[in-house]
Amino acid sequence: MDLYGPDGRLQLPATTSDRWTTAPAPPPGAVARKTEGTDDAAARLLQRPNPVQSRETRFAKDWVSDGDIADVAAQKIARAQRKIAEFLFGADIKHATARPSPEVRFNPARHERGADLGSEATGDAYKAAPISYVPAPGLEGEASRRIREQVAALEASYGHCDRARLKRLMQPLLLHLDELQRVEAAHARGADPVRAEHMLPNAANSAYDLARRALWHADRQMAGCAG
Repeated sequence: MDLYGPDGRLQLPATTSDRWTTAPAPPPGAVARKTEGTDDAAARLLQRPNPVQSRETRFAKDWVSDGDIADVAAQKIARAQRKIAEFLFGADIKHATARPSPEVRFNPARHERGADLGSEATGDAYKAAPISYVPAPGLEGEASRRIREQVAALEASYGHCDRARLKRLMQPLLLHLDELQRVEAAHARGADPVRAEHMLPNAANSAYDLARRALWHADRQMAGCAG
């Protein structure tokens, strides 16, 4: 029987089995590639599953992670950082918090340096208005609403007077009102916790206080205008 036909091709039996069409088996000891639809345990032989994440307890200082080498290393680094922090700052570490502005009465006559107060020459005489300090009533819009109502009342009372002078006196008032409204808008949009707790209330208190002083000064300056 000839192994090759007239055309030079290898002659195969009529009943060809699957062993001529399937891929050869891998050599002994080799890890076979996982194919779709099969569960190859050899491919997962070196894969160590991570344990369930757990919260640290008072026994954490004596417990070693059951995870892989990265989890064990992260645990050792965290313990070393805690020891360094305890050595530098003590066992009970308290986070710093901003102290709110003091609520004090303002009396320009008792100010140590009168030159620090506002004056007509510099255009900020309203800052020395002899009125008590009052913090802003929250950041939900009540503070700006009160200022706007007083602005409308001021314009209605002195609308018949010198409009240029009234506009000049109201210029710093409107600037502080605008700043107050920006603070309230930032609070309404959802500022980050640190800014919402410390920075925005201080900014609102300052803008509200200066707006009140500008209102008092404008009303005092316009009180003697002729009808």
